[in-house]
Amino acid sequence: DDDALPNPNPFPRPERPLLATRITTAFLVLSTVAFLRRQDAKSVVHVDQAMQMGRRIEHRSHFLGRGISRKKKRPLQWTGKKGKLTGRPPRQESSRETQGGGCPPETDGENSSADDARSGFDSMLMEALPRLIPTTQLQNLDAVRTLDGHGIAANKHFVFKHSGEQAREFFQWLIFPAAIDEFVKKHLDKEPRVIARGHSSYYQGWFQLEHFEEILRDKISTLRYAYDIDVTEFNNGTKFLNPHNNTANRNEILKFMRNGASIRLNRPFEWEETTWKMVALLDSFFGVTCGCNVYITPGRRPSGYAPHANDVDNFVLMANGSMRWRVFKPLDDGVLPLDPGPDIPLEHLPSPPFIDKVLLAGDMLYIPRGWIYFAENTQDATSCHVHLSTNQHHTWADYLAVVLPRAVDMAVQDEEFRKTLPLGWTSYMGFQHIGNGNDERRKNFTKKALDMLERLVAKGFVPLDAAADEFAIDHLRYRVRPFLSRSQMKRSLQPKLTLQGDGSESRGHRESLPSMPAEEAGAANSIPGKRDWVKLTAENVGRYVLGEDCIRVVHCLSNSRGGLGDDSETIELHPRFGPAVDA
Repeated sequence: DDDALPNPNPFPRPERPLLATRITTAFLVLSTVAFLRRQDAKSVVHVDQAMQMGRRIEHRSHFLGRGISRKKKRPLQWTGKKGKLTGRPPRQESSRETQGGGCPPETDGENSSADDARSGFDSMLMEALPRLIPTTQLQNLDAVRTLDGHGIAANKHFVFKHSGEQAREFFQWLIFPAAIDEFVKKHLDKEPRVIARGHSSYYQGWFQLEHFEEILRDKISTLRYAYDIDVTEFNNGTKFLNPHNNTANRNEILKFMRNGASIRLNRPFEWEETTWKMVALLDSFFGVTCGCNVYITPGRRPSGYAPHANDVDNFVLMANGSMRWRVFKPLDDGVLPLDPGPDIPLEHLPSPPFIDKVLLAGDMLYIPRGWIYFAENTQDATSCHVHLSTNQHHTWADYLAVVLPRAVDMAVQDEEFRKTLPLGWTSYMGFQHIGNGNDERRKNFTKKALDMLERLVAKGFVPLDAAADEFAIDHLRYRVRPFLSRSQMKRSLQPKLTLQGDGSESRGHRESLPSMPAEEAGAANSIPGKRDWVKLTAENVGRYVLGEDCIRVVHCLSNSRGGLGDDSETIELHPRFGPAVDA
C-alpha cells in the first residue's frame, strides 16, 4: 500500500523545488519528442537545440521553483517508459530513511534528484535519435552535441569555453563519427579515410548548390577568371577554358556548364560566409594556414581535373550529388611532396586503387598529401563538393629552413666559426671531386664540417623558439581573419574593413577598446591603458614576441578575408607590461 510507505520525501526543505524542476523537464521532453515526431526531422540541429534548452530550463526552474508545491510531499519521478510520470518513488530512495532521514553518505540529494530527471530526458532523447541520425556509431549524448556544426561555428554552446575547444569540437563535427585521437594517429599524414554517414543533409546550411546559384545571380560580376574562378574540362588531361576577358559572366558560366565544363571557385571564403567560418576554425585547430576551393561538376562526366597529387592534406565534403572517387598510393618519388604534382595519365596510375568509393551527399573523404586521386560524377545531376586543405609548407624541412640561417647568425659569436677555410679546399670539394673518396684532404674537410655542425648544437646556437616565432608569424600573414560575432567585433581592437563592389576590402580607422581614454584612441597602433584588459579573440590568431624596445603582439585580426595581412599590424606594449602578458 502506497500510504503505508515511509515519507517518500525525506530531503531537507531546500529540496522541495525539485518537484517544479521535474515537471518542467518532463514537459519539455514530451513536447520536444512530440514535435520531432511531427516533423520530417532530418536536421540534427533540432535535437541539439532541444537538449541545450532542456539544460537551461532545468537549471532556471531549480532556482525559480524554491518554496513551490509545499503541500506535495511525494516528488514526481521519471520512469523512462512511454513518457509517463508517476508519484511512486523509486525503491532505492526508501533506503535513505535508514540513514537518519537525510541524504546517503557522500551524496548530495539535490544533485542526485537532478541527475534522475536529467537521465530521464537523456533516455527519451536517445530513443528518438536513431530515427534522426542513421548511424550505429552514436553512443552518447556528447557525440550528439558535435553534430551541430552551425552551433559550434556560431559559438552557441561554448561561450564559456576556450576558443581552442570550439575549434576542436568543430573538427570533431567535420570527421564525425571518427574520434580525433584515432584519426590523427591512423590517418593524418598517413592514409586516406572515407566517412560514409548516410545522412544527406549533414552539410545542410554550409556551401551547397544554392550558394553557387546566389553567387551567379548576385556576385559573379565581382569574380575574375583564373583568379577567383576557373573553367576546366578533362580530356586526357586538365584543360583550362578561361576566357580572355578578366571579369566572369553569368551567361558564359552557364554555357560552359551546359557543354560539360566544371567550375572551380578559388578561395570562396573571401566573399562567402559559410566557408569563411570553416576555414577560420580549421586555422585555429591546426595552427597553420588552411584553404578552401569549391568544385561544381555538371552531368555524368569526370571532374574537370586529371588524376594528380597535391602538396596539402585535403578534406573533401560532398555537398550535393554523388561522385566516384578513386584514390591511389603515392608514386615512389611522390611521398609527402613539398610541391603539387603534375597530371598523371590514366594508364600510368598504380593498380588497384587504394580506395574506390561512391561518395554521396553528407559523406567525407580525407586525402593525405602525395596521394593521387580522380573523381567523376555517377549521376546526371550536378554535383558540388568542397575541398578544405591544410598543412601546406608545414614540414620539418620548412621549419629547419628558418632555424639554420638563424643558427649560423648566432654561431659567429664563437671564434671557431670565424676561422678561415683550408687553403685550396675547392680543389678537392665539389661535384667534380665526388669520385675522389680516398683523398685524405677531402676526408679531413668532411670530418671538420660535421664537427662544426655538432659544435653548433653543443654550444646552443640553435634558436628553436625564435625560429618558431618567425615561422608562426609568417603563417599568420596568410591566415584568414577570424570570424567574429557582433559582440566580439564591438570589443575588438582592429581596423574597419569594408567590402567594395569589386570584391576588395578598404581599410578604415582602427576601433579602440571601450575603456580607452579618447586621447589615447585613434592611433594606428594604440597602446591600451593601464586598466584595460586585452584578450585575443581566439586561439592561434596571434602571438607576442620580444621586439627591440617593446613587446609586440602580432595578430591576424587585421588580415583580409583572403588571408593576406600587413607586418606592421601589431600591438606594442612597454616592457614593464611584460609580466601582465599571458600566453
